[in-house]
Amino acid sequence: MIRRLFALLLLWIPGHAGADDCDPACRLERARACLAKGEAFMADVQHERIHRSGKAAPPMRGTLLIASGGRFRLTYTEPAGSAVVSDGRTVRAIASRSTSVFVEAVSRNPLAAALCALFSPGQAPADALQGREVGRSGPWTVVEFTPSSPTALARRIAVTLGDTCPLVRRIVVEDGAGNFIRLTFTNPRTVPLPADAFSLSTPPDATIVSP
Repeated sequence: MIRRLFALLLLWIPGHAGADDCDPACRLERARACLAKGEAFMADVQHERIHRSGKAAPPMRGTLLIASGGRFRLTYTEPAGSAVVSDGRTVRAIASRSTSVFVEAVSRNPLAAALCALFSPGQAPADALQGREVGRSGPWTVVEFTPSSPTALARRIAVTLGDTCPLVRRIVVEDGAGNFIRLTFTNPRTVPLPADAFSLSTPPDATIVSP
């Protein structure tokens, strides 16, 4: 059931590898190389959370900015006012109409842990993620990565990758309980890295909440 749901979430089309003989580790290094020159990956994003039963929460939409070192900023337009920011070590999140700021280590947040594993070569070298190609559709290749030491946060991570920068079209994360996070990107582009991209402005009366 979970395997079938995972495939449906990816919506991949089985196919042959074609002329490009780049293996999964090579494809991951290509994606990392796109972020190695002071640039960031930016895209409009639909963020979905799907229970292992197949029941999905209402999708959230916004903009995702990813840089090397596992840094990212997810700014939501639906619901407006919500944001999640990671500097590669700590995740900070604020919900719409809330004065609470949630702070936790990257290692405790499934989405942050997955993005850090994919885009932070110093902390998670490509050979720490065991990859296999599971499908191809046109210029896009779906690679499923399994952490060498799977945790409750990330049992497996599937990424839809292209051959030229910006490379990422979709990321699906399955946690240890069999629940899923799916990020689907539109209008992907590379942009200069803003200096303050990974800081989170907090209200003066904010309450800091840590697990």
